Amino acid sequence: MANKKISPITRTFTFDGKRYYVRGNSESDCAVKKAMKLRDLEEGKVIISNKTTVNDWAKFCFETYKNNLEGRSRRDWWNRLEKNVLREIGTMQLKHVKPLHCQHVMNNLQGKSKSHINKIYQSMNFIFDKALGDDLILKNPVTRVEKPEGTVTTRRAITSSERTQILKLCKTHRANIWIKLMLYCGLRPYETSLIQGLDIKDINIAVKYDNFTDWLNEYINSDRYIDAPLSDLMLAFENEKDIESSKVIHTLHIRGTKTKNADRIVPIPEALYHELPNIGPFEYLCRDSNGKQLTEYTYNNLWDGFKLQLAKQMGGNIIKSKVVGINPIASDLTPYCFRHTYCTDLQSAGVPINVARELMGHSTIELTSRIYTHWSEVSFVAAANQISAFQKGATLGATLIHPKTPQNTPYGKKQA
Repeated sequence: MANKKISPITRTFTFDGKRYYVRGNSESDCAVKKAMKLRDLEEGKVIISNKTTVNDWAKFCFETYKNNLEGRSRRDWWNRLEKNVLREIGTMQLKHVKPLHCQHVMNNLQGKSKSHINKIYQSMNFIFDKALGDDLILKNPVTRVEKPEGTVTTRRAITSSERTQILKLCKTHRANIWIKLMLYCGLRPYETSLIQGLDIKDINIAVKYDNFTDWLNEYINSDRYIDAPLSDLMLAFENEKDIESSKVIHTLHIRGTKTKNADRIVPIPEALYHELPNIGPFEYLCRDSNGKQLTEYTYNNLWDGFKLQLAKQMGGNIIKSKVVGINPIASDLTPYCFRHTYCTDLQSAGVPINVARELMGHSTIELTSRIYTHWSEVSFVAAANQISAFQKGATLGATLIHPKTPQNTPYGKKQA
């Protein structure tokens, strides 16, 4: 008589609010597998197999392959994936996910910005591409998925009238330093919350000026400037042009986290440097009303309060902390406009695009070129002057000799 086939037994249990299944040929077999599974869950282990869920694999991928991300960039990457992808297909096993399911994820993004859609697509493609590389799936289901077109939002520089009104309000508003860090140093809004006293330093740079124009610009902006006839200034230049001089540059270390290029050093303009408070090396430069480090929530509140006061200054009707009637502030004015303005100011000042890329902390020069292509009247006139000067055989630019070792001064803004 043939042996009777034993039917497998399925048992379930719940751990941390989630139901799990184990299968065995007997009750004792299921009990053993349940105990092993519980042990792995309690130890925080992710069991990687062809039955791994998208949730578990995404967590494993994130911890293994995205450990180079830090701070906000790390949180944003995971939050985008969790909110848009894992909520839809997270409980499915990797091997059961089809292009249809991934297309449904993308369809849910209809009406979102093109940039946001691209980030979701890249994140979803990333985890399935890694699964394919580890032989957990036979095909990447994201490969043939079509992305919604998405909306395109263009950031802009502030207008000259906006700049006048904003700087006027900055004189009395506690957002003064926060706004000027973005406008004068090109920080991203969240980067302002990371600046500490130890990030502000002076360095000595040795320069030798080989043309009168650059020497004159330096002389006018120096402490030794006095009004003098042009002939006397030209004589002074002739006496100094072959002499190497030392120039102190105030610098700011921006500990950006968006890309490796985001961590950068930029010069601090004199106009901003003299407004910086004296702080200790580990004190934060921008703080909330309670003296604590700014967060995304508190700097958004700071901006909302600034905009309200700006609207009032510009003649808006304010009732119960709201603008009633026509709002004199443009709807597309955001903190990011200050950073965009910094980039256009670099262009207007004649800063080469490769240098601007470093100061902006862009990952590629193409990102910088998108802003540099929006020429301003100032940059257009400057270009015309430079072309004319070149045709006349003029030479432009100071010769950089070498940077010296930073001064042995305490971190933070120097005491007066």
